[in-house]
Amino acid sequence: MVFHARDSLLQINRTWALVALFIFSRLVFALLGGWWQGDSVSAFCQWDCHWYIGIVQQGYFTPDEVLANGRSNWAYFPLYPLLARGLVSITGLSAFWSLWLIANTAALLALLVLLRYLRMTRSVVSPWLVASLFCLGPYSFYLASGYSEALFALLLLGSALSWQRGRTLAAGGFGMFLSASRVVGVAWAVGLLAQWLWQRHHRQQTPRWFIALAALALCPLGLLGYMLYLWIHVGDPLAFLHVQAAWGRTLQWPIETLLGGFRNGIEHPGQQGGRVALYEVSAGVVGLLLALWLLHRGRVAEGVAASVMLLIPLATGLESLPRYLVGIPFMLLAVHDGLMRIPVVWRWLMVLALIALNLWLLAGWSAGAEWLK
Repeated sequence: MVFHARDSLLQINRTWALVALFIFSRLVFALLGGWWQGDSVSAFCQWDCHWYIGIVQQGYFTPDEVLANGRSNWAYFPLYPLLARGLVSITGLSAFWSLWLIANTAALLALLVLLRYLRMTRSVVSPWLVASLFCLGPYSFYLASGYSEALFALLLLGSALSWQRGRTLAAGGFGMFLSASRVVGVAWAVGLLAQWLWQRHHRQQTPRWFIALAALALCPLGLLGYMLYLWIHVGDPLAFLHVQAAWGRTLQWPIETLLGGFRNGIEHPGQQGGRVALYEVSAGVVGLLLALWLLHRGRVAEGVAASVMLLIPLATGLESLPRYLVGIPFMLLAVHDGLMRIPVVWRWLMVLALIALNLWLLAGWSAGAEWLK
């Protein structure tokens, strides 16, 4: 009884320590992002954040409201702005602060779920390493701003943890909301299917086939619901895909995207566009290697889902590719698994180096550097 009470107290203390780390990271982002200088929206709401604010305030465009350059907010999936709009109605907060509050609440919950999932799926773990990189690692400031990455990470981890616990239909329910938050959410169904087949092949305990199929069938319903809305609202259920052309995104094989970016970088090494292309290609290659590392380690659902979630944006272009990695928490788990294989001193030196890189990226992002979109 005494030991149980002591363990409970330690768990509570660890949780509060994690909350303190999370709050500290947000204070760092606020300080370096320039919130103290004045308008928080202009200081820490860049690019896509403004699109989400527009959806919260005015809803989705009609065909007559499409911008002169062909761009429309149909490209942005509805769950995140819908939650923010509900919060605006209940609390009277501004659209930005509602988006910010939902993102940061989701990020904190995602951190706690991530650490529970980590302990359940790995025998050798470093929770503080994962927490440090989740809160302060490269591109983690996107989890603190008006973007959907934090909500996406929470839903993905909620589904993964539910599957691990044998709550198969709950995993499918999370997957349904996941596909309503970003188009790549539907890729999680592929990861779950691969995991289920792998477990059956190796005669491991699996959900009954009809329960597993029911869970898998739930996953794309969020996407299908958005497609139905677009069909009714604008007459095109694939408007979210067709509008990508206005951003210069066209469908092609992912390998073509990588090779095209590499050629651009080699042919224009002295120009910013060439350097950015090489940077984005490098991010894509690193992401694919991390996904393959997960597969090599037997993390079937994680590896397959991470691969597909990366290949989908790669099929349309390189822009924003480094940012997409932070929205896939399995990538962070792959980094954790790799760092756990090196001596502890070098491990934490790598963590510090990655945190320093993030602070440099944050300074550029806050200044409006377009290559950090």
